[in-house]
Amino acid sequence: MRELVWGAVLAALAASGTAAEGKGEEEFTEMKVAVMPQAASVFYKMQLIGPIDHEVGKTIELPGTSIPTMVDDKGRLEIQIGKSKQKLSGPRSVHVKLPKETGKRQFTVILLFRLTEERKWIYRNVTDLKIMAGKEKLVIVDVNCNGVYNEAGTDGMAWDRQEFLFPLPAAEERWCTRELELKGLRFGPQGDDMTVEARPLTTTEAGALGILKGVNEERVLLGVTPRPENVRLSEELQKHCHYMKLNDTLGHSEDPTKAGYTPEGLAAGQRSILSMGRAPAGIAMMMVNTLFHRYDVIRHNTTAFGVGYEGRYGGIDGRTDKFEAPAAWWPLRCPAPGQQNVRHRFEQESPQPIQQSTAGFPITMYFNTKNLKLKAHSLKELAGQRAGQEVECYAFDPETGDNHSHMGYQSGVALIPKAPLSGGMEYEVSMTVAVDGKENEYRWRFRTQ
Repeated sequence: MRELVWGAVLAALAASGTAAEGKGEEEFTEMKVAVMPQAASVFYKMQLIGPIDHEVGKTIELPGTSIPTMVDDKGRLEIQIGKSKQKLSGPRSVHVKLPKETGKRQFTVILLFRLTEERKWIYRNVTDLKIMAGKEKLVIVDVNCNGVYNEAGTDGMAWDRQEFLFPLPAAEERWCTRELELKGLRFGPQGDDMTVEARPLTTTEAGALGILKGVNEERVLLGVTPRPENVRLSEELQKHCHYMKLNDTLGHSEDPTKAGYTPEGLAAGQRSILSMGRAPAGIAMMMVNTLFHRYDVIRHNTTAFGVGYEGRYGGIDGRTDKFEAPAAWWPLRCPAPGQQNVRHRFEQESPQPIQQSTAGFPITMYFNTKNLKLKAHSLKELAGQRAGQEVECYAFDPETGDNHSHMGYQSGVALIPKAPLSGGMEYEVSMTVAVDGKENEYRWRFRTQ
């Protein structure tokens, strides 16, 4: 069933991607890449795919290898690898050499075993594939722990120095590193014969490149796929940015009697989030610090972005070029579960969700239905003098909070702490949400900068 769902997603991505082909003079060319297995240097996390940790069953199946396991009466884990038997009483990594016939080279999988707080044994594969694509570094992770790394939408990828995985792109997908736009990713089960096509990451309006790069920096913080530009959307949005500059006005509409008016610019302005007076590289971060403008940056089913910038006016169209996300991808959370270095403060926006100028970083959840009701919520600091105490918050759902119609349009629920978040603090958030009438509790933690 998962394969059928992901197949439909890939078809939508392939159809959508053609709208942005032919950008500029530079075409995609095959790029040389180097692939090297390595022990993981990051304890990776995700929110769209997974889980990355798996409960130990009676056997662990890897290519060409079946590993019997059992838990003895003292709670120790017994593992049988060939003729060798190991007993584990605490966290430990175990090296498993796969038979050579399963790939073109000898490949060793490192399994990390741990006990949960409930005294259940779990494990993950901590042998990653390190990818060198020019000057860019990437990591591919075997999320479902079967020793196979090329399962699009199931396995994960991360930029260098990032802790969250986004779904491994399929050959049909267009995606990005910090400096490259790529497609056509293909390789064998353990990284054999990897090929990918690349071109420099550019935008129709050179001044808007910083916006797109900022968008993707925000997306990978949450484990959301970094995406390139949609040329048509950018061309139309650039017309609206030109209109705003000519008339020195920030707004979504255009007056047909004023200089720079175009029907395309008007339509782009009405479907985009807009900024004034912020440098391109800082626009996406500013938007994520808000409540109503955040989603158009981090929307996980966006395929490509329209971006525009002129004078001191910029814009992002992140809602037009998108596909139907798999049901397992919802809800999307920001901050993500386990996220580190979360920012402290809410940034003012128009329309306003709150009537005070200073508040904490918004906490949002987005669903694939508008039929939502936030039934209960809490936010707590987990250390210091206020440990365990409730942090007062404004609450939002499609029927609650100032200008709540925006949450209805975005199919979301949210909290805004009434004071900025404390620095270097771990928080626990809980939301009980009725989703299409069925109540679900969501509880997770994050840590601030």
